[in-house]
Amino acid sequence: MGQLVLQVAAARGAVRTLASDIVPSRRAQAAAFGAEVATPDEAVAHARELTDGRGADVVVECSGSPHVVPDAVLASRPGGTVVLVGFGPEPVSLPILPVVLGERRLIGTAAHHWDDDVATAVAELAAGRIDPRRLLSAVVPLDRAVPDGFERLRSHRDTLKILIDPTGATT
Repeated sequence: MGQLVLQVAAARGAVRTLASDIVPSRRAQAAAFGAEVATPDEAVAHARELTDGRGADVVVECSGSPHVVPDAVLASRPGGTVVLVGFGPEPVSLPILPVVLGERRLIGTAAHHWDDDVATAVAELAAGRIDPRRLLSAVVPLDRAVPDGFERLRSHRDTLKILIDPTGATT
């Protein structure tokens, strides 16, 4: 999800993007999309450095890691926006003072609205501004979806996306 967010941000005119991930290959992919990259431990400091101490206008947190969500708030600027996309089963603590005193906006999103999101995504794909092929780690036939698709996603952290091909083709 984060890799797609980077492409959308660039397509929509973001001047500078910063991606954070624990997996080095995913940071390398983000850099290939033109993002500055940092480990999660470096992300807040790097965001501050890139913005002369101000913080990011918009932070999109896609991992849902309870350890990273608070840093999304801290990486944003006063008056900035934090969009929470990822979520997991563990509770998350938020640093409430920067949210309230800094008048940051927290937005959660889990739904996709056909008229807005899907139509826009299809238009961006059709125009070539977003290239999902750069995220494709493998294509597997339908009868191998579990062992070659889901198991690979589960066990190989550098795997981004697996396409399940019902026709039986592979790459």
